[in-house]
Amino acid sequence: MSDESKIIEDIAERLEFFFSDTNLRSDAWMQRELEQSNGAMLAINKLITFNTLKKITTDESKLVKATETIDWLKLNEAKDAIGRVTPFDKNKKFDNVPVTLFFDGLPVIESDSESKCRKVYGTRIKEVKDAVEGYVGDGVKVMLVRLRYHRNKDRDVPPTPLGSAFVEFKSADDQAKALKVLTASDEGKSPFEIAGSKVNVITMSEFLDNKRKERGDKQEKARKRKVDESENGENEIEIEMEDIPPIDIKWEKGCVIQLKGIPEGSDREAIKDSFKGLEIETEVCYIDYSRGQPDGAIRFSKPDEKISGIAEKFSNGEIKILDKAVDSACLLQGEEEEKYW
Repeated sequence: MSDESKIIEDIAERLEFFFSDTNLRSDAWMQRELEQSNGAMLAINKLITFNTLKKITTDESKLVKATETIDWLKLNEAKDAIGRVTPFDKNKKFDNVPVTLFFDGLPVIESDSESKCRKVYGTRIKEVKDAVEGYVGDGVKVMLVRLRYHRNKDRDVPPTPLGSAFVEFKSADDQAKALKVLTASDEGKSPFEIAGSKVNVITMSEFLDNKRKERGDKQEKARKRKVDESENGENEIEIEMEDIPPIDIKWEKGCVIQLKGIPEGSDREAIKDSFKGLEIETEVCYIDYSRGQPDGAIRFSKPDEKISGIAEKFSNGEIKILDKAVDSACLLQGEEEEKYW
């Protein structure tokens, strides 16, 4: 590959990120610029000021060439501004949940970054991205890594890394592929590690469920403590609790099959493999199940008329998990479906 081709490729990679749903969900400046411009376009002379682009080139004509290689981006007639073929939908702000995994157990090591504005100790973002893409393979692409830190009250003290991160993928399909590979118990393959540290991986949906449960447990303990203190005639003590805002997760009706009485020894892969041969247009978004639990659920990425048929086959024993039928299965509807989400 020539130097020119490499430059164009690197520019295209940055443009794909800047205009992606992943970035626009949280980049208020980009959102505002696109909304206020004519035709939701961003001027190239503004884009060229972005630090990561300036490191590649200061030649605006190269941004034009790079844009022409990306089929979902477009140039205006004067070729001095770039925009998306399909404008960003602000309703997609919370669509990151189905494409994100939560990583815990990341190594906490001293960073040798030269950046003066980020004197922190932790795993580098690029290190996580490269490790995940290299381990999973199959063209799976990581779009964003958000390392988690505890911000100290003393601003002069650097943030403390928590050893965890949210890793967002290009699509729900990429997320599902990554989850399958990263959590597989394949004896022929070494477990997923970064710098010698074994990393635990769950979906963002599971992380949010755990957070909600933790919040509920804290509230219940606080309530009981207040009742006990009241009964003992002691003054009530106000307890400050972590404020976790409600998460607005978008979902569609008719996408969840509930399974009860799942055979002992089952895991997510066994459940998914049980109906692998059935033709269905929509993808399985997530197998909501943990080893040893009696019940679970299968979540699909979008509605499909065949989902109810799959539920019926589980229910009548036509579909088996590890050669055993479940006790019951049904497609969640109405209040039960709302309660699940």
